[in-house]
Amino acid sequence: MSKKWLTLSVGEPRPAIDWARADAAPHAGQPDDESPELTEAEAVRLRPLAQVLADSEKGRQRITISLDRTVVDQFKALAGGRGYQSLINSTLRAALSTQGGSAGSAPLETIKQALREVLQEARTPDKP
Repeated sequence: MSKKWLTLSVGEPRPAIDWARADAAPHAGQPDDESPELTEAEAVRLRPLAQVLADSEKGRQRITISLDRTVVDQFKALAGGRGYQSLINSTLRAALSTQGGSAGSAPLETIKQALREVLQEARTPDKP
């Protein structure tokens, strides 16, 4: 299990959780500094998760796209495993901005060139 992201590797068994032991802990039912009890004022301000997520994704559109496995693998490697979609987005945004800022005016070749540069950087070992 990766401690950084708390994810299981492929084929790794799920860890067993001893819930009886967790419930029997001395302060299991009491709030602490990391999870204080919710006040009435805070409870009133709560919103449904769908509203919160909708606010955080403004300006983004979910799409389905097919990319070469090597392209995805390279972006994952560059991003350290997570955040590779954001890296792809910023690469495409940079390619579009090199054409004067208008998304509609960027030719396909500019986008391809930006992707080639990112992939070339990933293949080139770091120099000391």
